[in-house]
Order: sequence, then structure tokens, then C-alpha cells
Amino acid sequence: AEDWRGEMKLCFSLAKEHEDLGNYEDSFRFLKRGADLRRSHMSYKVETDIQTVEDIVRTYSAPVFNNIRSGSSDKPVVFIVGLPRTGTTLVDRVISSHGQVFSAGELNNFALEMSGLARRDSGGKLTRTALIERTIDLDFEELGQRYLASVKAMVDDDRCFTDKLPLNFLYCGLIHKALPKAKIIHVQRGAMDSCYAMYKRLFADAYPMSYHLLDLGRYFVAYQKLMAHWYKLMPGIIRSVSYEDLVRHQEPASRRLIADCDLPWDKACLSFDKNPAAATTASASQVRHPVYNSSIGKWRNYQRQLQPLQALFTAAGIDY
Repeated sequence: AEDWRGEMKLCFSLAKEHEDLGNYEDSFRFLKRGADLRRSHMSYKVETDIQTVEDIVRTYSAPVFNNIRSGSSDKPVVFIVGLPRTGTTLVDRVISSHGQVFSAGELNNFALEMSGLARRDSGGKLTRTALIERTIDLDFEELGQRYLASVKAMVDDDRCFTDKLPLNFLYCGLIHKALPKAKIIHVQRGAMDSCYAMYKRLFADAYPMSYHLLDLGRYFVAYQKLMAHWYKLMPGIIRSVSYEDLVRHQEPASRRLIADCDLPWDKACLSFDKNPAAATTASASQVRHPVYNSSIGKWRNYQRQLQPLQALFTAAGIDY
């Protein structure tokens, strides 16, 4: 019964091989076959994730949000958020090549501490909606301290550190309340390239929305909605960096990025490919090379196959 895993991995490998050779029809055929196989062995429902976004937006209205008392920690942390395969690893390498910054990698600690605190006083299991509603009553001072305590063993005491778990985009408002001095860097990439890059990546256990085009598209729309909500609630707090801008205009975009982190310029940030730190994400091999822009617009080789995504984005008013 486990034979499907071997077939699935083979399909993803053949898709990459054919793409490298420019055989785009064959590449997409194998990719879809592999993705469909993976999807058919999952019980994922994208509606659950869309509902989570709706619940966060509803719960964290402006009056409620502005009434929350912030924590007081001034530990310099940089949270790098976005979607997977959109350049978050590249941004992390640029920032952590700075002499004053340490990369802690992708940490799930903030979400774990937050849900732990919310559940602590509930005495039992909470639905996802109930959990979100409980978070507005958290002691955000305590949340910030617990997060910092939980990462202490992993980070360098004196330096600023980066936490680049992309899905922390869900918690931007909570991060700001718990750690008001933290920087939040949001990495953005074109909608079609983002979705195609996720679709063609066989993730280990994460990102179940990535094996079906319409799941991906609907998830992307929800993500955009939530980020727009956070920007509106916290003007000037979240700083955006465009993946395309960073690879096309490396130095000016890198200088802006470092300035957004309140750090002095360090020219080592331009040679991030020399950064000896380990990279554990799907981009591990890419960040060993200097910036390249060959991934921009790759989705155009599959315009016909990706038509359902284009239609979905057009209907949602997203400029793809």
C-alpha cells in the first residue's frame, strides 16, 4: 500500500528533469500526477485554513487590537514571514550575513507558546476558533518572555536573531503585542510564481495546500487578506520586501532590508552565498549561489495548465 510514495517521488523527480530540459508539457504531466497522488492520500481541507483566517480577522478587530496591552521586552528579534518558496530563505541569508545577526532558522516556538498559554486556563480541548478567540485575553508580556526563554538555548545571547518560519504570518499582530521591538519582515513574490513554486515542491510534512492548484489559489487569497488586515492594524510595523526586487536590484533592496531591521549597513550582506551557516530548507542549495533571477516568471511556461489559478486570482482581484 506504500508503493504510491515511490511513484510520487519518481513523478516529482521526472517533472524536474523534464523542466530542466525544457519539455514543459511532459514536466507538468508528471508533476500533476505526483501531486494528485500525494493529495489523494491526505484528509486536508483548505476550508479549515480559510476559516482560520476569517476567525483571526474577526477576532482581532481594530478596537480589540488597540486595547491589548503590549509586552515590554526589547530583545532584538527579526521575524521573516510569508509563504514557503517565496524567498524567505534568501532574505534570512542576507540579514544573517550581517555581523550583528544570528539565524535561528525556522522556529515553531511562537505558535507553541501562544497555544500553550491559551490552553493553560481552558481546562480542556479547544476548537481552533475558540483557541483564536482566547488569544486576545493572553498576557502578552508573559507570551513574549516565554517565547524568548524557549529559544534561549538556540540563539546567541548578545546578537539580534532571525526567526524565519514563513507561517508566522498568521500571528503578526500577536508577535507585535508580545515583542513590540521585534521587526517583522514580510517577503512577497508574484502570485503565480509563488503558487507554481509551491506546487512543484514535494514538502516533507508541511504545507498540505500545495498539492492541488485550487487549494493553493484559495489559500493564497486568504493569506493576502490576512496580511492586508495586519498592515491596516499596524501601519508602519510590517516591512515588505519583494523577492523580485531583491534579485533584480540586489544592493539597494538589501540596504533597505538592513535599514528596516534598524541595523547599520554591512557589505557582507551582499555575499550571503559565503555565509557558512547551515540552511535546512528546500532552498539549501540555492543560497550557496549568488543571486539569480531565473525563477522569475517560470510559471509562464505553463500558462495553459495554470489557467484555473489565473481565473481564481482574476475573480479575487489579485494582480498575478
